[in-house]
Amino acid sequence: MYTVYIPEPNFQTKSISIMSYFYTHQYNILPLDLCAALRTYFDESPSSAHLGMRQEGENMHLPSMRLDITDKRAKKITKLPLRTLVHEAVTASGVLKQFFSPNTYRFKRFTVRRYSKADRDGCDWHVDGSDLAVVIFCGGTCVDSESGGDLVMGEGETPDRILKRVDQTEGSMAVFQGCEISHMVTPVTKGTRYTVVLFLNVKHERKCNSK
Repeated sequence: MYTVYIPEPNFQTKSISIMSYFYTHQYNILPLDLCAALRTYFDESPSSAHLGMRQEGENMHLPSMRLDITDKRAKKITKLPLRTLVHEAVTASGVLKQFFSPNTYRFKRFTVRRYSKADRDGCDWHVDGSDLAVVIFCGGTCVDSESGGDLVMGEGETPDRILKRVDQTEGSMAVFQGCEISHMVTPVTKGTRYTVVLFLNVKHERKCNSK
């Protein structure tokens, strides 16, 4: 079990170590009109396009309202290449350089998610199957802490103490080692909340045997 207390970070200027792992938060990553377009993309995509019951990697214990972000579908619905725009915004922020060396990472998946009482209301404690998680908060009608939908981080594999409740200002971004930090989304009790979630892995050099 971890015993580290996490102080509040200066979100605007620096990263901190949560339980000796990487975590940072940045504001104004996506403009509000792009956040609105991502909500529209989710709401107007057919239900057949949703990724269904599986979580990434080994996490298969929760239902999910997840949708891959593709430029082709996004252009039909919003006339915007949403995947490209999100990729450019995350890369331009410079945050990936704080964790990865240049050209040593790859994006595993781009998804947009909706949490509500009618859909997936939350997400239980878990760790991810990727090296780094990027969560961009895209607003919705679930706008206060009493409505749920909070991203929280805890202590140990089955946390009994919340160490960090992440600020979810629309357009802001949290980046952390989801494979090491236990985290969850509290159940939404009112309204909806939208997030974009990206997963990244370290590139591993492939070695071939040659005679």
